[in-house]
Amino acid sequence: MLAKYGMSVGLGASITFGLLMLMQILIYSGKGTFDAQAKPIEFDWYTVREEIETIEKKPRVPRPKPVEMPPESPKPTTPQIPTTNTNVEFGHLPVTPTLPKNQPGMIADGDVLPLAKVQPIYPRRAQEKGIEGQVLVEFVVTVTGSVRNVTVVESTSSLFNKSAIQA
Repeated sequence: MLAKYGMSVGLGASITFGLLMLMQILIYSGKGTFDAQAKPIEFDWYTVREEIETIEKKPRVPRPKPVEMPPESPKPTTPQIPTTNTNVEFGHLPVTPTLPKNQPGMIADGDVLPLAKVQPIYPRRAQEKGIEGQVLVEFVVTVTGSVRNVTVVESTSSLFNKSAIQA
């Protein structure tokens, strides 16, 4: 890196020296002298020039034609339907509200809604052996929303019981 800087400084210095030598040669050759008869250019710095007023002609934009409003349409008349007494009676149909139970997505009053769903941790031994299974657990939800009295009701393998209870 130091070599790069050294080469750059040396090259810059040699170019500068070469330009200075070229200027010296031009000065001593006499080709760059002024004649005494040549009239120098004088600048008048104090003269204020008159400003010329320019008028710009803007292209004429045609005015839009006023939009003609359509004539008012007559108000529609509604036909009068005669009202007659048909004496139609509607009987009372017995309606019993029943909701299907144990279907996914159906929630009835009193059902417990989980605020967070914790996935059980897959047991390492079951994963190594390639065992899959299901566990059905039963538990009590307290008034505060905590879970207690967790018991395993049904399980395909005992390897999954601990993970299901902890979840």
